[in-house]
Amino acid sequence: MSERSFKLCALAAVLFLAAVLVLLFQPSVSSSPNNPPSSTTPLGSGAAFDAALGQSPIGLSIEYSLLSSDLGTKTCPSPAFVKAMQALGDPPVRIGGDSQDVTAPTGASGPGIQFVIPAGFWARLHCLLQQTHQDITVGINLKTGTPAWAAQIANEARGAIPTGQLSFSIGNEPDLYGILSSWLSNGRLISTPMPMSAYVQEFNALRAQLGGAPIVGLDFAIATWSAHFAY
Repeated sequence: MSERSFKLCALAAVLFLAAVLVLLFQPSVSSSPNNPPSSTTPLGSGAAFDAALGQSPIGLSIEYSLLSSDLGTKTCPSPAFVKAMQALGDPPVRIGGDSQDVTAPTGASGPGIQFVIPAGFWARLHCLLQQTHQDITVGINLKTGTPAWAAQIANEARGAIPTGQLSFSIGNEPDLYGILSSWLSNGRLISTPMPMSAYVQEFNALRAQLGGAPIVGLDFAIATWSAHFAY
């Protein structure tokens, strides 16, 4: 792909995929007469929501496989890709979306997996960030992933992305799990909707593997579960 074509593709991505990065928060389960609190561990400490938009509230959401292709297979991504990011103003990047819940770390495999992060992916991303200094949100697989996978991805991401530029997103639209596609339960894929209590348990199991890095979200598709959480 020529540098001009790549820039046009990157601009199209901004126009169609740009999204406001969700603010960092400490969520907690709330209750109401019709929605009793979950018996599982609360998602957070209950601290009040306290964050502000940064200078670049608009960013790119890029699927794992697409970013892997853009980064290439060499030690560092192509100059055209670097220049395209710089021309866009070094926007914050969310790695994930639908792909994060069907993605496994390097060397892993399992039910429902469609993409395995290739060797060298994080090193190439590190090389990109040495030139662009972008903030990166790394998507963690909640639907078909495991805590061990979350820990591996988190460790590799921390080795590639400076602490002040790194955050994580756990799961993509989990309130739709089992409605549009299956999710992993006790090692097998099931197609029934995920209960909120199961989501809270899965969320906390994965969150514990992220080493205290900031988490953005929650990425609910609709408002069904939102009333259960304090922001």
